[in-house]
Amino acid sequence: SWKLRREPSMLGRLVAATIFLALVFTAWTIFTMGTPETRVISPAVIGSPAEVFGSFKSLWFDRALTRNLIASLWRVLQGFGLAIAVGVPLGVACGAWPKINAFIAPLSVFGRNVPISSLVPLTLVWFGIDELQKVMFIFVACVMFVVFDSARAIASVDERYVQTALTLGAKPFQVLFK
Repeated sequence: SWKLRREPSMLGRLVAATIFLALVFTAWTIFTMGTPETRVISPAVIGSPAEVFGSFKSLWFDRALTRNLIASLWRVLQGFGLAIAVGVPLGVACGAWPKINAFIAPLSVFGRNVPISSLVPLTLVWFGIDELQKVMFIFVACVMFVVFDSARAIASVDERYVQTALTLGAKPFQVLFK
């Protein structure tokens, strides 16, 4: 059952995931038990499971968790949607034409390796502190990863498929879009 690269069964995955979650929950309980002064992890860092689950009702109803969750998801959808809208066509172009990839490569490498936390002050300067800054932070953080992954997916299509399509009469734009 411990063979190299052997995929576990669905039951095996479920058991492994359950054991992992039980270990995390147990560690969380152990490190946050006791009074605030005797805890291994301060309540200012993370509350105990009883405190977290006990305050869920207040969080949900009194502190507007649902409204804030929807607002955050809307920002993520806008930022990532914009990254997809810009990144996929650019990535397709980079994957199909290596010269475009060579042109974009310095920006792509830089954009994927810059620490994401360093983008916060940049987006604050560029876009202010309004909603646009939050959406553009997500866009700037994601777009180069989308470009790189799209380009890699397009470039990984075996050349024989491209040549076969061209031989059978497909135009270059048809090969690109199919």
